[in-house]
Amino acid sequence: MMRQFSRIVQVADMVLLVVSREVKQEDGIIPTEFSTMLEEFQDIMPDEVPNQLPPIREVQHAIDLIPGSTLPNLPH
Repeated sequence: MMRQFSRIVQVADMVLLVVSREVKQEDGIIPTEFSTMLEEFQDIMPDEVPNQLPPIREVQHAIDLIPGSTLPNLPH
């Protein structure tokens, strides 16, 4: 795996690496970094989050990246 990663790093101009780790927080205390961010953006965050998706609208918006093209994973 490391050999394959090294080959990709040598060829690619940019590498995006995502590292996942499990964090257990049982004390209920919000870390300072998060509480600062939440305070800074409190005016754009709703007080309550809905427990379901919004209803389907009659108009579905889409942006054609290439005019007239279709997504390869959708039936034509």
